[in-house]
Amino acid sequence: MDAERMDRLASLLESALELPRPDRAGYLRDACGTNQALRAELESLLEAHDASGALFDDLSTGVIAPGYAALLGRTPESSTALRAQLEAVLSDRYRIERELGGGGMSRVFLAEEIALHRSVVIKVLHGDTPAMSAERFRHEIQLAAQLQHPHIVPVITSGSTGRLLYYTMPFIAGESLRARIAAADAMPIRDAVMIWRDVLDALAHAHALGVVHRDIKPGNILLSGRNALVTDFGIAHALEAAAGEAEIVTSGLVIGTPAYMAPEQLAGQADHRADLYAAGLVLYEMLEGRLPFPPGSPREMVLARLDTEVAPLTRDDCPPDLAALVRRCLAPDPANRPSSANEVIAALDAIPLEPMRARRRGARAYALALVLVLVAAATFAVTQGRGPATSRQNTMPTVAVTPLRAAHDVSAFGLAIRHPYTRNMAAYEWYLRGRNPAMLRGQENRREGIDYLERAIAADSGFAAAWAALVPLYLNLGFGNVDYPFWLQRAERAARRAVKLDDALADSHAALGLTLLMQHEWPAAEASLNRAIVLDPSVRSGYERLARLYMETRRPAEQLAAARRGLDIDPYSYSAVVEMALALNMNGRCAEAIELLRPLKSLTPPAAVAGLVMGQCYITLGRWPEAIAELRWSVDAQARAGLAFLGYALARSGDSAQARAILDDLRSGRRRSDGAFGIAVVYAGLRDYDSAFTWLERSIEENSWRHYIFAPMFAELHRDPRFARLPLLASN
Repeated sequence: MDAERMDRLASLLESALELPRPDRAGYLRDACGTNQALRAELESLLEAHDASGALFDDLSTGVIAPGYAALLGRTPESSTALRAQLEAVLSDRYRIERELGGGGMSRVFLAEEIALHRSVVIKVLHGDTPAMSAERFRHEIQLAAQLQHPHIVPVITSGSTGRLLYYTMPFIAGESLRARIAAADAMPIRDAVMIWRDVLDALAHAHALGVVHRDIKPGNILLSGRNALVTDFGIAHALEAAAGEAEIVTSGLVIGTPAYMAPEQLAGQADHRADLYAAGLVLYEMLEGRLPFPPGSPREMVLARLDTEVAPLTRDDCPPDLAALVRRCLAPDPANRPSSANEVIAALDAIPLEPMRARRRGARAYALALVLVLVAAATFAVTQGRGPATSRQNTMPTVAVTPLRAAHDVSAFGLAIRHPYTRNMAAYEWYLRGRNPAMLRGQENRREGIDYLERAIAADSGFAAAWAALVPLYLNLGFGNVDYPFWLQRAERAARRAVKLDDALADSHAALGLTLLMQHEWPAAEASLNRAIVLDPSVRSGYERLARLYMETRRPAEQLAAARRGLDIDPYSYSAVVEMALALNMNGRCAEAIELLRPLKSLTPPAAVAGLVMGQCYITLGRWPEAIAELRWSVDAQARAGLAFLGYALARSGDSAQARAILDDLRSGRRRSDGAFGIAVVYAGLRDYDSAFTWLERSIEENSWRHYIFAPMFAELHRDPRFARLPLLASN
């Protein structure tokens, strides 16, 4: 194959790979014309790419990179030669593990940063064109390295080796948005908007510092857990600066991906609004599974934006305001686009994201919604007539029809009963402080949260929502301690007080359901939680606690469904994330659980349970070093069961001496880790099942029994006939 044919093949292949699958056939038809042999070759390579991620590495290093080398008149370097060149320069700082692939003007390697024992990627750029300046490249990369933002993959360092330029970034575990779109085509509205908002947040930060990306596309957006991160910020500008104006003019070099370029970008006049245009295309593709313009050659794809009207979004569940916002971002004239990423975020946050189909149910839906409103009003009237004087004075229930994303049938009509809870402003402010999610993490925070809520109740003793909010704090403060029965009793009293004050408040019944769950009164707990959900289908805690109940009653499929509904209601709730991770773990989906939990470790204070559950997942996968590392972290973060599970992991990894040392500490009382349950866990790790079952029975007696016992890592215990005969399970 001659250099010219390789050049064309490489260029067409990379452009095709950047397109959504539905657009590729049309692109190949227009780009290859009557050259059927070229089209057949490209179709074969694309089919191989879609079938095998491993083969994609070979395509990148064996086809795309040599193609660009041919384009620029260079002799392509083999992977072995390039790796040897890098190792000669970087061996004191990095241990190169393997080539990940790459394409176009870069090659990508996975390496370990020796000093910090962390994984990084090294991107190597072809820097041997006549005018390419390594010094100018490094200067521009230094500006990009100043970007520090939760949704930006930072540049760590940069340099040059021989004829090549390189830079390093942290390795992000997960997948690219390109892979997600390829696997799912059109994405759920809420998921797409969550990703888009993260991207816009990253753009707003970079633009404020004068950095324009100029190559926003799904391949440069990485998904890690529930977060989206933008990579390669500032690289396009650094390359152009290094190449120099003369090189750009003479070679026609324009950095970017044609399928996502704004019209003005082809002429080299792009500013930050080109990033907004590309971001608009990314959201359009997430929602539709395709781009809005007909495919063609790279130049044709860009020119089509000048004289082709953007095809409207066709989904009937897409809010009109969201569709209009996308069209504004895709205006051919930059002056007609939003002026900034912050303007787009503000417009996005004002758009309700309920399913549009819920608005189109017709007269039957309207009639049923009206009946429900009347029932709610009647309930309100009865409650007001029989409630205590303080409740009538300080509680002001209202009935509102609001858009919701929830699970039960009533949510299809967007119906919810809303309670402003209290007319006492001071009480409400104390309540808001106590409801801060951080109040559930760490004993000091729990005590502080209890103090806030008790102040709210002191200001308004009829404040039912404040009584309900006390319940999880009381339970979390006492669990695993010798005085747990005292805290459980206080929690139940608070929950029953909340129900008595406001029987129509979903939070009241969710709180009561939790106390019944902790006492293993499963039928009564399930009834209370279901009542909470019927009263308000958007009550996230109802689904979370129902998922926990299904875990304890060994109903994993129902657990996963309930946890997913809770997470849908509030994707940013750490407790909803934890319940979803537990459900994924119970259903054998450990890798998904691990990725979902990672962001919780960076909270302030961190969610110690994240390391605890991640450690359990790694145990199930047999990955002992990772399990031990996560469980040690959970111990440092004060996870109550962390030490016990660490003892289990150490025992199973072969370090029985350390495991027995932990067991001795627990049995002697020098250290605590979930009382009798924790001791049972370490015995299970040592495969002393007789002792494990003895201590499990004690854990039931002392109320330290934990739902974690149902996790897949305890499969050996589950197969033992004694497990089903444990008092709690035998009575279920």
